[in-house]
Parts: sequence; structure tokens; C-alpha cells
Amino acid sequence: MVSNLCNLTLDICLKKHYIYSMNKKMDTVLKENMEDGNRIIVSRHAVIKREGNFRSIIFSGMPVFHYHEEDIEAKKIAIVLLVDTGLAGTKEVAVAFEVHRSTIFRLQQKIAEEGILGIMEQKRGPKGGKKIKGDLEKVLKKLKSEGLSNVAIAHKLGLSKTGVWKALVRIGYRPKEKKSHQNVLWEADAASRSSQDEKEESTFSKHSEAEAGEGVAGDEKKECIEERKDTKAEAKEEGSRGIEGSADADPTDRVVDRMLARMGLLDDAAPVFCRQAKVSFAGFLLAVPFLVSSGVFEIAQKVYGSIGPAFYGLRTTLLTLLMMAIVRIKRAEGLKEKSPLRLGLLLGLDRTPEVKTLRRKLTCLAGFGKAYELLKQLVRHRLRERRKIVGYLYVDGFVRAYHGKRRLSKAYVAQRRLAMAGVTDYWVNDQNGEPLFVVTSSANEALTKMLKPVLAEIREVVGKRRLTVVFDRGGWSPKLFQEIVDGGFDIMTYRKGKQRKISKGRFIKHSLQVNGNKVSYQLHDQAVRFLKGKLRLRQVTRLREGNYQTQIVTSRWDLSAAMVVFRMFNRWRQENYFKYMREEYALDVLVDYNFDAVDLVATVANPERRELAKRLKTVRTELAKCERKYGAELCNNKGTSSKTIRGFKIAHGALGRQVRKLSKQMEKLKKKRRSLPDRISAHKAYKGELVRLSYERKLLTDVIKMIAYQTESALVNLIKPYYARTQEEGRNLMVSLFDNTGMLECTDDKIVVTFDVLSSPHRTSVLGNLCKELNKIGVKFPGTEYVVEYRVHDKNVA
Repeated sequence: MVSNLCNLTLDICLKKHYIYSMNKKMDTVLKENMEDGNRIIVSRHAVIKREGNFRSIIFSGMPVFHYHEEDIEAKKIAIVLLVDTGLAGTKEVAVAFEVHRSTIFRLQQKIAEEGILGIMEQKRGPKGGKKIKGDLEKVLKKLKSEGLSNVAIAHKLGLSKTGVWKALVRIGYRPKEKKSHQNVLWEADAASRSSQDEKEESTFSKHSEAEAGEGVAGDEKKECIEERKDTKAEAKEEGSRGIEGSADADPTDRVVDRMLARMGLLDDAAPVFCRQAKVSFAGFLLAVPFLVSSGVFEIAQKVYGSIGPAFYGLRTTLLTLLMMAIVRIKRAEGLKEKSPLRLGLLLGLDRTPEVKTLRRKLTCLAGFGKAYELLKQLVRHRLRERRKIVGYLYVDGFVRAYHGKRRLSKAYVAQRRLAMAGVTDYWVNDQNGEPLFVVTSSANEALTKMLKPVLAEIREVVGKRRLTVVFDRGGWSPKLFQEIVDGGFDIMTYRKGKQRKISKGRFIKHSLQVNGNKVSYQLHDQAVRFLKGKLRLRQVTRLREGNYQTQIVTSRWDLSAAMVVFRMFNRWRQENYFKYMREEYALDVLVDYNFDAVDLVATVANPERRELAKRLKTVRTELAKCERKYGAELCNNKGTSSKTIRGFKIAHGALGRQVRKLSKQMEKLKKKRRSLPDRISAHKAYKGELVRLSYERKLLTDVIKMIAYQTESALVNLIKPYYARTQEEGRNLMVSLFDNTGMLECTDDKIVVTFDVLSSPHRTSVLGNLCKELNKIGVKFPGTEYVVEYRVHDKNVA
């Protein structure tokens, strides 16, 4: 409402007001003019300045509104403007303008319901009724079809708004539903703004026509329209300049930029840095080069365009979320525990957004529904730079457990070894174990059901290149293997089920040199066939202590047996990724409490069949217990004649009848279970009550955490030549580097970050070498032309 109010205020008053330019000369003039005592202090920052018969509202030294003392409507607009924009409180405005607080509330309500026309002076005198029928009714329909409000139609036709409303109801008009907050948000840059400009011009034209009917000449109306167009162009130009640089002189007080954002002239606050000592989490700036190289800011700009006029725009919101992930603020509520002023210094702002603001921004981004498109564009960008990392892709599911009251489908949670309600995300990691993208199943389908959709997404991203997909036993299905191989992929997985063990004498020792490390295995290599000989694959069996044999099945015949085993066992990198992300980044945490409807086409395991399986297991257990008891009694019977056996049956008749009863019951349950399908639609299984956790916001946060993890991995790779224990302690060292403090300085073309020493000399030396490597990249801070330069305090470097 604030943005619309500011725009309408400009429309009504531009013909008799002027816009001050923001420069140092004008600040000096205003300061001199305010020293004469002709002013009314409204609030801490807002002042009303008297200039003869005119009044100027000045906020922090800058004029924001100008009106004539006898202009009643402009005075009302000034009252509502001060309150709605937060420049002053209701009580302060009531005292300054000598009105009652209820008057202010009434003005706010009229503007909210009827717009500026709601506070215009109405013609006094008797208001007689007027029948709306015939030609007048046709005109009314035409004006309403053009989108005019009831108030505007009443003003144009000389009717009352109540009469217009009653006539519309009589002819069958029904008001349209109000748009949701998601649709009201700025959905695209150029299209939205151009349409808004046209709407504003038409609105201004209507207001000018109304004023012309009250005595404004046609020439004056044309001049007003032309003046408004010129001023609008200037405002747009000012807004574009505001994004490139800040209008505030003090980087720690961004009052003017925030006001420009409220007025719709600023899409994102420009980062402004100044000299600051002992900045907390200064180590986050180490990640800036790789955050920029990930392409997230440019790609997000292409995908989303803009989230509308705001101080915390798209770039700032993404940078805030990335900073939170890297410094281990695991959820939005964690911002409450940190100083917003200190964190804001890292982003070039006076403070970071509050929790409710950040959640609102996430909701706004989720409203676009483009999180998956953003993810695919990021994957394509990453593959263009690192094409060799996708020779092998690891696919596995990760279950986010749910403990609420809503009904969700169940999935097996490996950590707890039981089935729990939740949502299964299927992650695809590259051959180094780093994440590429994620696909969420609609109803916790098994890997055998999800593998083909996941591979379809992989094919769309990587093109026609032939890849090897590595997965665990959950995807075992020879029929699926045939489809995957025919689709241009190779497979590698563990063989499922019990197999005849191979003699120890048939195993041969194989050695392999990988990344400077030598590995050795006892292996047996052979060909195996499935699907009645139609599918021929390769089986490599590894022998371990205790004659423990692991069979690996693959379609890759060109690899050595040792390389097959190494790549298959390397799948644990993906498991390590899940564990690390769960502990360090809270990967399985709930982002919100919203739910989405489950895809009705999705199939789930038949719950009725599952219940029959449980009953069958109980009956089978009882039957086995009775049979053991019956057999034990028979073995203890020393008689062997038929009479003795007959006597035994008579003596144990009750036990025999129980065995026969349980046997019939078990056969009946088996027959009933065979008649039921294995899987049915999710809607039918849960009778429409099944839901799943909301998808869009969770995917957005997963993308942010994925980029943060990739950035951390890139930094770990940079310190390998300088830190001997990188494999064991590399990530722990990076966490301590991110938590390190430092000093910020800003020159004409650089942002200089000087870090404090770490806990030991050799770690400080690693930090110094890392700074040298990053300085070679020479990246610019997002949203600025400043190159970030890294240093370590000279006198403390070992």
C-alpha cells in the first residue's frame, strides 16, 4: 500500500510541486533554511518547514512532500504519507497537524478502500436518488468492463457510489477475487513496470479529467500529463543510479536508500564499505571468489528478474542466505542470536534483514516457482567449467523425517532402521562426492521407480554424453538395467540376494594407483546373464577377511576390475556428504510448515497388502510354534504301531486342530494377498488425506546449501599444497577460517580484508597462502566494482 500511495501522491501533486535533487548543495540550503525557526518537529527525523503559504515535509534533511496550506486534500495526503511510510507515529502526526487520532485512522481507511478520491471534498447538498436504467445502464456496464472502480464511475456519471454498486449487483455483476500476495508481488522487471506506467498514466489522465470538470482547463491538463511523464522518466533514471551507488553518505546509516526503496525507486541496496576493525565472521569473505564463479547471482537475475522495489533485493537476499550457510547459521531463526549490525558489515549494509523479512523474501522467491529452473541452470554452468567430474554419477535417496500430525507417506530411515513419515530426496553427486542436483519424490517412491526420472533429468542437463550411474542395492532390477543401458547410460551397483560363494583359490590380487595412493584388492572377474540370457553384464567379486564376498555388477567392460571396485566403494563419499550436511548445514530441517498436495498419478505400496503381510507373519509364527510343539510330542511318543499313533492323535487332538486351523488361515491370507496389487495410486491408498512437505522453499534452501558446500570444497582444494592434514582436517580448518575476525578497509577500487591470526602459527601460515591464491583470482564483490584483496596481519604471520 505504501508503494501505491507514494505513486498516487506523485500523480496528484506533481503539477504544483517540484522534486529536489539529492546533492550536497541542496543539503546546505535546507540546513540554512531550517535555522530560521519556521518549523514544526513531527518526530525524530521528520520536520514540517514553513515557507510562506507552503509547507514542506523534510525527512533526514531531504524534502519528501510539498503542499499549499489551503490545499485540504494535499494536507490529508501528507498526514497519511507520514504515518504509512513510518516517518512518524500516529500520535506525533496528530499533535503536529492538530487533528484527532481517529481522523488519521479514518483517512487511512478511506485511502485503502477508495484511493485518493476517497478523501476528496464531496459536493454538499441534498443527494437525491437517480434510477440507473436504459442507456445509463449500458454506459455503466461499459465503464465497469474497462476496469474503472465504483468511485470513479460514480464521479464520472454524477452518481453516488452506493447507487452504482446497487445497480451493478442488480445487473448481475460479481466482484473478482482479490489477487494473492504472491501475484501482487513484482513478477518481472520490464513487463510489470511498463504495465504499471501505463496504468498510472491512465489513472492520472482520469484524475486530470475530473479536475478539468471542476475548472481546470484542457491546456493545463495536457501540461500536467507531460510534466508527469518527464518526472517519471527522471525517477526511473534516479532509481537505476541508486542501484549502482548509494545515496547515503554514512555506510552505517542507510536512511535515504531505505526511503528510496519505499518509494519504489530502488530494487536493491548497493553494498557500501568503510573502515571497520574487528569484524565478526570476516572469514566469510574468503568464499566470495567462488560464490561469484558459481554464477548464482547472474543466473538468479536471469531466472527471477527482480523481486520488486526493495532495500533487500534479489542479490542481497541470496548473499545473505549464502553467508548464513557458510558461517553455520543453520536456519532463519539463527539470525536472532547474531548481531545484525556486525553481520551487515560483511554485506556492505547497515544491518542484515530480520527473520520475518528473510522469510518474506523466501516466500516471494518461492512464489515464482522457478527453484528447479535455477538449479538446472547452475548445474549447466558448473558442468561447463568442470566437465570431467561427471564421468561417474552417484544416485541415492535421503529421507527428511517428519514428526508432525499431518499424514505423510512413510520411507525407510537408515539412521534409525525403521520406516517413518517423511519426504525422500534423491541426490545426484559427481565422482568426487560433491552435489549436482536433487529430485524430490512425490510419495516416497523406491529408487527403482525414481531412477528413470532422475536419469531423464541428468540427460537433459549433460546432453548426449554417456555416463556411468552408481547406486546401491535399492535400485536392483535387471529389467530396469536393460532400459538404462539402452538409454545410453552405464550402470554399476551391488548384486542383491544370496549367491553361491566363489572358491578362495580363484581370487587374484589387483593393485591400483589413485590420487597418489596405492590400493590392492583380492578380486574375481566373470560374466553373468539375466532376463533369460538377454542381458549380459560383468560381475566383479571382492574377497575380504572371513571369506566375506561382495559382488558388484556393471555394464562397463573397458575398466579394470580394481577400478570397478574403487568406483563402487567410492559411493561412501555420497553417504559422508549426507552426514556432513545433516550435522553442519541442517539439511533435513523443516524450512516451513506448509504442505503440498501429492501427485494423484504417483503410486505407493498398497497399505492393505502390507497389513495382510503383517497378519500373515503373525499366523506363520503361531503355526510354526504349534508345529514344533506337536512334533516334539510325537518324537517323545515311544509307540510305533498304528494304534499308538491313533491314540497319540486322540490324546493331542486339540493341538492338531489348532495346527490345521492355522494352516487354513495362512492359506486364506496368502490367496487374498495374491489378489491385491503391489502398488496403487497415492490418492486411493490414503483416501485423499495424503500430503507432502512443501517443495519450493526447501529446494531454494537446498540450492543455497549446495553452493556453500561446493565453495567450501573449492577452498579446501586450494589449501592442499600448504596443509598436510587436509584430508582429515581440511573442512574443520575452513570452519575456523570462516569464524575468524578481521578488519575491513575500502579504497577507490579495492576492499581490503586483513585477517587476525589463528590458534597456531602453521594455521596462520595456511591462511596467508590461501589469501595469496585468492588474490590471483581478483574477483569483484557482488554488486560493486571493488576488487576484494585479502591479507593477514603482518606482524603476526609466522
